[in-house]
Formats: sequence, C-alpha cells, structure tokens
Amino acid sequence: MAGRPTKFDPLIRRRLLEAIEGGLPQSLACAQCGVGVTTLARWRDRYGDFAAELKEAEARRAQGLVGHIVKAAPKSWQAAAWLLERLHAADFGRHLLGQPEQVYDEPAIRALAVARGIDPDQLVAAVAQALQAQAQARSQGRPPGAPIPLHARGVRFGPGP
Repeated sequence: MAGRPTKFDPLIRRRLLEAIEGGLPQSLACAQCGVGVTTLARWRDRYGDFAAELKEAEARRAQGLVGHIVKAAPKSWQAAAWLLERLHAADFGRHLLGQPEQVYDEPAIRALAVARGIDPDQLVAAVAQALQAQAQARSQGRPPGAPIPLHARGVRFGPGP
C-alpha cells in the first residue's frame, strides 16, 4: 500500500522518548517533536517495541520524580504526606479529611436572592430545608459526602405563574 512516508525514524523516536522521560506528557512531547498525538497512538499500536520503550520512559520519569520526593521526605513532612496520599490512598488519602463545614447566614442568603431576582423568603426556606435534610442524613449515619435525599417539588423561585 503506497502512501505518504512515515515520520517514524530513529531521531524522532529518540527525541520523543527523551522528552517523555524528561517530564513532558505525551501530548507536549508530540508537539515538541512535530508529531500528532493520534500519530503517536498509531505508532504505539504498530510498533510494539516502541510502545514498550514509551512505558519504560514514563516509568523512569516517575522513578526520578518519586526519588526527589523520597529525598525531601526526611526534611519535609509535606513531601512524606504527599507520597503517602498517592501511594496508599485508601489509608492516607485526602478523602479521610472530610469536607469543611459550610456556614450559611441568613443575611448572605437574602442578599444572594435579591441579587439573583429570587424571593428571599423562598430561598431561606429552601436552604433551611436542605440543612435539615443534611442533619437528618448525618444522624442516620450517612457519610458527609453522600447525596442527601431532598425533594423540593412544588418549590418555585421567582415570580409565580
């Protein structure tokens, strides 16, 4: 099958691998080398050894970056915490921190309603209903991030029909 000659040559191959190992994501490495991302994907599919070399380059990049964090960890608890969050997310992930409590004050809600052209009393009532449903959900043992069953049928904001 005749067609345009491929750009896949040893120089482009080496430049792509060096860029990726140096820290660039594949899309930027492609841009630097004048190769389209879809072309890179086609080359990965077509040339199995090149696909393996790409994975190795990405692994070497990750190993180098993790090495920097490991070196910094004895002096910086933040580096150690960052590494634990990512390597052992189930035990140390940010999801364990929970969400900070949000404070809703009525004057701010009323000001927001007026700014949006909504009846302030209706918005205050809707927020109160949502907070009540949230408190009820927590009392039933639902985790803080779980959806709250709140049905506001019949509640309209703004001018009526």
